Amino acid sequence: MIKITGNRETFLHMRDNMDMDVSKILEGKESVSRAGKRIFEEMLAAASGKATKAEKVFQRDFAIFKINPDI
Repeated sequence: MIKITGNRETFLHMRDNMDMDVSKILEGKESVSRAGKRIFEEMLAAASGKATKAEKVFQRDFAIFKINPDI
């Protein structure tokens, strides 16, 4: 599990729990394409053995929320 936020304050307050901050997109300081490349690189690193923040604290639970439960 790679935790990503687009909220700078969330990242600062949860630095020990979040892997990536992509808030620069909303600030106009980073393109979606560049942030996507960083996310992809982080995925490759995790797949190659780099421990994510969740793994470091032994967090094993996750949830996927449905926006429209009828779909």
